[in-house]
Amino acid sequence: MSYRKSFYVPEGLYFLNHSVGAKTKASDLAEQEFSQQWRELGNGAWGPWLVSLQGFRDAVAELFNCESHEVCPQPNVSAGLSKLIGALPRRAGRNVLLLSELDFPSMGFIAKQAATFGYNVKLVPAKDGVISVEDWQQHMDEQVQLVLFTHVFYGNSYQQPVEQLTKLAREKDIWSVVDVAQSAGIVPIDFKQWQPDAVIGSCVKWLCGGPGCGYLILKHDRLSLLEPTDVGWFSHQDPFEFDITHFAYANDALRFMGGTPSIQSFAVAASAIRQLTAIGLLKIRAHNLYLGDVLIEAMQANKLKVITPKAMEQRGGTICIAMAQPEVAVDSLKQKNIAVDYRPRFGVRVSPHIYNTSAELEQLITAILQLDPDVSGR
Repeated sequence: MSYRKSFYVPEGLYFLNHSVGAKTKASDLAEQEFSQQWRELGNGAWGPWLVSLQGFRDAVAELFNCESHEVCPQPNVSAGLSKLIGALPRRAGRNVLLLSELDFPSMGFIAKQAATFGYNVKLVPAKDGVISVEDWQQHMDEQVQLVLFTHVFYGNSYQQPVEQLTKLAREKDIWSVVDVAQSAGIVPIDFKQWQPDAVIGSCVKWLCGGPGCGYLILKHDRLSLLEPTDVGWFSHQDPFEFDITHFAYANDALRFMGGTPSIQSFAVAASAIRQLTAIGLLKIRAHNLYLGDVLIEAMQANKLKVITPKAMEQRGGTICIAMAQPEVAVDSLKQKNIAVDYRPRFGVRVSPHIYNTSAELEQLITAILQLDPDVSGR
């Protein structure tokens, strides 16, 4: 069955789903409903708007196998991590935030700013684009307060064994947070199986939900220990109390909500998540793995190096191809209306989603093989 008709796929060959996923046609209705509510109800729209916001929490909970009261909408991944770090209970001697050198840069920017809370940042070095469980274990000592595990690295699409890592963190009494920005929507995720303290992610990539909507998921039995300072009226136990002298944290993850949310963004994202959930994450993943296998085998058969692992349990949804001149390669493909990109040190990134076809992939492979050998490096 072709799912392409359910999405607005850009013209040409679009393989940038690790950056911005194609808009779902079903999300048009969510936009129309929001506008109609605002237009016809004015302030009275808050009723259906709050229902819509709860709908986003419900959609995320179903996607990740968690409870909706554990989900807090966020504008982006950075906001979620920043609020979480600021809310951690202080523990004597625990002054290190542990990340990896392969994490998305903004995660490091946020951790560095936490120096104002007395934290130091340590980056676990990678070996050939991989950080082993043993490497993590070596750095997770009694000084570590929080460790960030990226599920799938943005640069080489290496998938980390999150369940093993979060178990290790629990054993060492270290707060764990998992960044799923590059895996949500393309790799099945089970929050209850992982049992991290928190998960952060966004909807703009594989979830096809657009910008301005992310999520912070918090394990319920850890919530009472977290007191965010970046709060607003939606963080209040009773947002409509309107008593400036009294504040009480919401009993669930909404204590991290802050001020007035962007309802439209979350309504659109919820619609997209429901669309992908209806298709089935296992089906989406299987399609991605099949096209990825075809691409990897074609590249290797033609002496091009693929830096993404082939093993399904070790790779995300993107295939990264090392090239001699990746920037030139991307520009050359763009001239043929083929959308891919590259990152310094990692190579050209190609991301097939459920709406990409085998025929499109074959066209991409042909175009790559037509690149000047000085550009491709083969």
